Order: sequence, then C-alpha cells, then structure tokens
Amino acid sequence: MKIPAALLPILVLAAAPLASAQYSENPALNLAVADLANEEAQPLIVANLDGGAYVSWFSSDPAGTPAFGYDVRLQRLSAAGEELWGHGGVLIADRGFSSTQDYSLDVDSAGNALLAFRDDRSGSTQITATKVDAAGVQVWGSNGVQVTSTSAFLAAPVIAGTGDGAVMVAWTQNSNIGMQRLSKSGLPTWGAGLTLAPGSGSYSVADMHASDAGSSILSFVFSSGGFGSPRHLYAQKIDRTGSLLWGASPVQVFDGGSLQFGAFPNFVTDGAGGAVFSWYSSSPSLEVFAQRVLSNGTEAFPHNGVSASTNSSQIRVAPAVAFDAAEQETFVLYEELNAGQSMSGLSAQKFDATGTRAWGSTGLNLRPLGGTTKGGAAAVATASGVQFFWTESSGFAQSILNGQNMDDAGSVLNGPTELSTVPANKFRVSAVQSISGVGLVTWQDDSSGSDDIMVQNYLPNGGLGGAASSSSRNGSGINPVVYTAISEPAIGALWQTSVDKSGALGNTGSALYVYGAPSSGLFLPQGEVLVDLFSPSQLIHFANSAPMTDTRALPIPPVAALLGVQLATQVLILHPTGLVLTNAIDLNLGL
Repeated sequence: MKIPAALLPILVLAAAPLASAQYSENPALNLAVADLANEEAQPLIVANLDGGAYVSWFSSDPAGTPAFGYDVRLQRLSAAGEELWGHGGVLIADRGFSSTQDYSLDVDSAGNALLAFRDDRSGSTQITATKVDAAGVQVWGSNGVQVTSTSAFLAAPVIAGTGDGAVMVAWTQNSNIGMQRLSKSGLPTWGAGLTLAPGSGSYSVADMHASDAGSSILSFVFSSGGFGSPRHLYAQKIDRTGSLLWGASPVQVFDGGSLQFGAFPNFVTDGAGGAVFSWYSSSPSLEVFAQRVLSNGTEAFPHNGVSASTNSSQIRVAPAVAFDAAEQETFVLYEELNAGQSMSGLSAQKFDATGTRAWGSTGLNLRPLGGTTKGGAAAVATASGVQFFWTESSGFAQSILNGQNMDDAGSVLNGPTELSTVPANKFRVSAVQSISGVGLVTWQDDSSGSDDIMVQNYLPNGGLGGAASSSSRNGSGINPVVYTAISEPAIGALWQTSVDKSGALGNTGSALYVYGAPSSGLFLPQGEVLVDLFSPSQLIHFANSAPMTDTRALPIPPVAALLGVQLATQVLILHPTGLVLTNAIDLNLGL
C-alpha cells in the first residue's frame, strides 16, 4: 500500500525510557542520598556504564554495632538520579572507627561497584576490598576480601577495576606501599602481594586508576624524613603480573621542591596508557603545576611540570585537573589568592600536548579576587570543552556551589550556574561525567544541621535536572486514542510505546513517525494530523505484531546534545480499507 506523500517525513531521531527523574531543577532542593540526623561524610562518585552513577560515603550511624562507628554505605543512581536501592543505600561494612581516613570507589568493566576501605570488623584493622553488583549484593561475600593480615599501620587504600575484569588494590603499610591483584571472583593472584619500598624515607598512597592492557597507574608521595622534610610526587605503572612498567625506580613527577604537607594529589588517565597530574607546592611557595606522563613513563611536559601562571604577585592552591583525550588538552582549575591570602579568586589554565600554556601566561580569571572564598574545585572534560565546579563562601556556613561550562578556547558556554544555593558548609566536592556527557557532582553539606551527602547533575546547556517527559495530545478528538507511551524518552535507553488497533478494523500494521514540532491540526480523511509535516523528521518504525497491539522499543543515543530536544510523534495505522491516524505524543528528551 502506498502511503500518501503528505504524510512522508524527512529526517530521523530516536528515543528512550527511565522512570521519573530525581535530579532537581531547583538548586535549593538538591538530591540528598544520605540525610540521617547524624554525620555522613566523605562522599565519592563514579560514573556507571548505564548512564547512572555509584555514590559512597561514611555514615556515623547510632543504630550500628557498635553505635556511631563510621560505616561504609553505597547507593546506585539511575541516569535520572533515581535511588535504585532505596533511600540511604546499602550497608557495606558496619565498622567501629570513631574517625575517618581516605578510602576508594571505582567501577569494573561489567558495571559493578568496587570499594576499598580500612576495616575493623575482624577485631584488628585490615584493608578490605569488595565488589557490589547492580542489585546491591556484595559478590565476594558480606565481608568482602581482606587483602591484608598484619599488625602494621595501614592507611588510605585505593582500588581500580582493570579492563581485563580484575581488580587492583593498593594501600599505605608503615613506610611502604602494599598491593594486591584480585581476580573477577576475588581471589588474590599475586600470592602474598607486591611491596613498593623506598631505599630510605617513606611512601604514602595518593591515587590509582586502571590503565591499558590490564595495568594500573599508582601515584604516591615520597617523604625523605620527618615532618619538615620535602615531599615529592611519584608514579608507577604496574601490569597484571605485578611487573613495574616504568622501571625499578618510579617516575619522579615532582621532586623540585615540596608538596604542601597533607596533600595527596589525585590524577586522571589520558586514555592512552598515561596519566595527567596537577598539584600545588609549599616550595616553590604555593604554586600550582601540571604534568602528563605518557604510557611509556616519559614526561610530556618539562620535568617538575609547568606552573599554571607566571603572575608572581599572587599565589595558587588546591587545583583540580581534567583531560580531553580527543584534543590532547589538560585543564586545571584552582584558587588564586593575593600574597597576604586576604582575598580569594578562581582561575583556570589549559595546557596543550607539550605543556604550553594555552590560556595565556597567567591563565583565565573566572572569579576576581575578593572577600568571598572560592574552593572545592572539581573539573571534568566534556565533548565541547570542560565543566568546572567550585564553592563560594562569604563566611562560615555560607557556601554555595557553582558550575560553569567552557569550550576549548576558554569561552564561557554558560554559567556560572548556581547548583546548590542553600547556605551551608559545603566541602569534599567530587565530580565525574556520565557516559551521556552530563556532569555529576557530590559533596558533604550541613544545611540540615548535620552533615548530609548531596548530589546534583549539571547539563551541557547549563541547566539542572533535565527529566524526560511525554504527554498525549488528542487534538479535536476525531482520532482514536490508541497510542500510548509505556516509558519516558530518556537518552541512552529505549523509548517504549504501544498502539492499540482495536478501533482500526482488525489485524493491521502501524507506522510511527517522529517530527521536530507539534501541529495545531490538519484535517484529512484519515484523521487529524497532529505533527508539523514541514519540520525535520522521518518514518522510524513499522510494526505488525499481535492482532490488536503493536509495541515498540526505540533506542535514543546516549548523547548529551539530545537533552531538552522536543519532538512530536504520531502513528499511522494501515489496513486493507484505508488509513487511520492515532493521537499524538509530545516528547521532551531527557534523563
């Protein structure tokens, strides 16, 4: 049967589902994933393979055993911000510690969450690693895998899921670093483990991420002596057999002065087997640097890194780093202060592949020096440039959280955008980019009177929330109401619909059209056309299934540029005696 030319569209778009979004469009109503009356602290966030994320934290739970020990909890969020395991997440470890140290969260190649933390449940302090599946079940048992059995001092474990499905864990042990590799099933593959030990002085773990070919890159701080001794930043790459790929001696990322005491800089991978670092020093006095180490251990920038600015009249601290693998660009966001540290500003720098400053010799000033304190810097690379996050405070408990989208050239795409506006102490800011290109940021917030864990998304268009939605439109009512949306049109998922053909003369086929705009109505013998036939669109699906019902599941690509796109859809039912038009469904593509 030939379809009338007036009903043939021109361009194509697809769509998808997910339940109602939980990320708020209101910066005064952020998503609280943990909000007990007692302290919840140190949130971490990692993007998941389904477009969502895992968020972990410590909870000082009065109902724990023992009470008020800082327990480890974990929540899984959908791409829309739904809490998939119920409010408060799942309890990973009921611990008895009365204080906290750093711990680590990652995701493996199958989308399972990975956690490493200090654990006292056995009666002594050890390091535990655990794998948690999509249902919130600890795959390696409720106690996880204890990777240590020692009376030594243990601290700051890190974990990384490697591309071969295994897991690497590292931790500080006395003055050395201990490491172990676990198989998918949680079995140690390096026997008693691997030890990295300095000839003298001490090593302390800083960060670790998976790299290429089942390897991982570990960064750590070397101290040659006591409290006042210089502190240097080192890195090593370890393959799946435990071999040191960057030589018997680690790469000395920074040894030309000293890190600030208590600083253990994070890094990001470059997507090509290397790593990108940023840190600030106490010597030279309060200066921010960046460095990239290539897959073979070669430094891409001059040794000891490149400073973010040549402005010697100001000082710089607390950087966050992001890397654009496609453009080979390094972005650094940092707090800038006057020499007396009485005024605070916010600046950023971009480095090209060789370490040349691309945003001028003194960087870009995003927030001028003033009385408000700018801190909590976080950064994620995007398809168009970079997202920056930071807190801004006029005094104690007066912080708000901001975000800004910038392109590669340093131009502001949108923002600053207020992401959280209720004044509070906001700290331990951590951010990632979802697989669909949406920024996700978490932080510790005491606006309720106790420390809670908040999460907010930040869209490439500068907006918040971005919930997918759909609505049925019947026009004048002359069309049979047979076309319904089973799910909402979420990017990265499937948009599911159903066509009830019971009012259309028997077992017939149906064709679905997606258009760029709705129409106020065009009357034809087949019914009322409720889509704009002149807007870009196309016939995207034909179905001829059960006698009375056609169902569809159409994929919407996980592309952030589709967020907020509005479409109109309508179905044409075909049968031997003619054509019938259904009602329309208007779509807002979202999360």
